[in-house]
Amino acid sequence: MSHIGAWLFKHRSYTGIPVFAVLLCVFWKEWEKDVAVWSAGPILVLCGSALRFWAVRHIGRQARTRRAKVDRLVTTGPYVLMRNPLYFGNLMIGLGACVLSELLWMIPVFLVLFVFQYGCIIAWEQDVLRQRFGVTYGEYLIRTPALIPRLSDLRRALAKPALNMREALHRERDTVIGVAVMLMAFLAKEVVD
Repeated sequence: MSHIGAWLFKHRSYTGIPVFAVLLCVFWKEWEKDVAVWSAGPILVLCGSALRFWAVRHIGRQARTRRAKVDRLVTTGPYVLMRNPLYFGNLMIGLGACVLSELLWMIPVFLVLFVFQYGCIIAWEQDVLRQRFGVTYGEYLIRTPALIPRLSDLRRALAKPALNMREALHRERDTVIGVAVMLMAFLAKEVVD
């Protein structure tokens, strides 16, 4: 499973393309509730994007890498609440995309694919981080949930200032562009439909 996780980690920017293509091109059994769709969908996408941005501000230069090059264990900001805030942000963005597509029947399909992909990636990352940081990571692993945020630690998560906003914007530019393209594509789908 770890070798699958390593491969998925390396190619994670592209694995969602087939799901996005289905969400964009399929019109079968759409849920035609425009007010709900265009309220909930963008909120999920923007909240997921904001969480990713917050996480990247704490990661710094380690963000958006394709290799397991980690020089420090990040345990500040959203990493106080959960070990994988970037992936939780991706989950929110993906759920928002399912809502915007009006294909609510795709939500369980997306969730199964998400759990498989990120389950493999997280297993691989845990192996890498255990080897790299030993006991320190083991303690972090025990006290911090993987994907479900522990909001009781929110005050502590907000206590340490984040890194440079400009650097974070630079690191997250592909996500910002991707979200903008996605929102425009779903708007175009709505017009065509």
